[in-house]
Amino acid sequence: MKRKQNFDYNLLIIGAGSGGMAAAKSAAEQGIRVGLIEKEAVGGTCANRGCVPKKLMFYAAEFAQNARLAKSFAWHDVKGSLNWDALRESIQSAIESIQLSIQDSLQEAGIELLYGEASFEDSHHIKLQSQEGKEQTLSAEHLLIAVGGQPILLDLPGIDLALTSREMFTLKRLPQSIAIIGGGYIGVEFAGILNTFGVEVTLVDTSKQILGGFDSSIRSAIQSHLQEQGVNLVMEASLSKIEETEAGKRIYLSPVEENAEQVPPIEAEMVLVATGRKPALEGLNLEAAGVDLGDSGAIAVDAHSRTSQTHIYAVGDCTGRLCLTPVAKAESEAVIKTIYQNSPTEVDYRWVPSSVFSHPPATSVGWTEETAQKKSDQPITIYETKVSPLRYALAQHSPPGLIKFVVSESSGEVLGLHVIGEQSTALVQSVTPALKQGIRFDQIQQTVAIHPTFGEEMMTF
Repeated sequence: MKRKQNFDYNLLIIGAGSGGMAAAKSAAEQGIRVGLIEKEAVGGTCANRGCVPKKLMFYAAEFAQNARLAKSFAWHDVKGSLNWDALRESIQSAIESIQLSIQDSLQEAGIELLYGEASFEDSHHIKLQSQEGKEQTLSAEHLLIAVGGQPILLDLPGIDLALTSREMFTLKRLPQSIAIIGGGYIGVEFAGILNTFGVEVTLVDTSKQILGGFDSSIRSAIQSHLQEQGVNLVMEASLSKIEETEAGKRIYLSPVEENAEQVPPIEAEMVLVATGRKPALEGLNLEAAGVDLGDSGAIAVDAHSRTSQTHIYAVGDCTGRLCLTPVAKAESEAVIKTIYQNSPTEVDYRWVPSSVFSHPPATSVGWTEETAQKKSDQPITIYETKVSPLRYALAQHSPPGLIKFVVSESSGEVLGLHVIGEQSTALVQSVTPALKQGIRFDQIQQTVAIHPTFGEEMMTF
């Protein structure tokens, strides 16, 4: 017997993270009846256990670095120590304030916020189990899956002894030592922060260089700087087992290459596993809705974020495309235009900037040198310079500074920009619109810059 097509909602969204909230607000502005389901806290990974709390920890580490730099500028007796308990509580308080602000904004927009676990009964009906165990069935004409991702935990002996990024913001105390498994942006960011806090850090990665996916110049410079800061790097090794000891943890590693020398175990008080993230699809019962997955295990979508069911869409990390908060927002807004404004909209991923908040940050937009060599049908030219910011002119040591342009040899068009420096995020973000419009390298060089600034180095090769 078919159910009557009298839906509870025009649009039902699963996941109140960045993507889900952007879609809900955009739809509500057009008078669409929207239901927004969240099983934990509004704001998703970014606001609660990702970008925001990690950036606050990054700022805390910056104060320590600035205190050290102050001595180079003749400041004496610059002292201080980190109160981890106070920092942790302050960060949690900031997160709770963000959550309340989000809840208020959703209520003002007329969006119905529903808490609980969602699972599909069929392609138009969702079973919602509340935190108290009560169940109800909700129906919708259109559905949007925006459940995000979650840390990957390797199926290895003792893996339950390890932490993930999720637990790093609620540690009862800072460890004296930590082993971080994974040299992606999460591992590198925590390595820099904890090292600055005075924790002895060992970073393990399966590759020869950290930060896979970033430009080779950035990878090399940040890796060297981590070593200079005192981070112990163990490269081309993978985790095989973790054991509990009286002092903490013993981490067993295996060489990636066959016939390579065995890697000695690492002793550390804590272990952080940062080996990547995967779509958070458990319990959704996508099979009942007829929603297909791709080969990678993410939800398969077309250019308009449509799934195999034309009335069900998916955005953000659960689709395995470009896993960044602003991208999830852009995909969500494009979905609303596609469904409700009769304007099928695709997201342009070509010029999406990204940054790893190392010390100093490294920021990229466009193609890496390696990608350009593969994709460009014309020869490329590399313009690269190392930069020593004036801020460190009185210091004995300067962190790495780098500006690198990847340029089409024939047209002069900039294909990619990669920057390391304290102002790299603002610098790259501000020029991205011009890069997207096809600005040439010589046009950038003809620009009169502000002196003395880090940004003028872009115009004075």
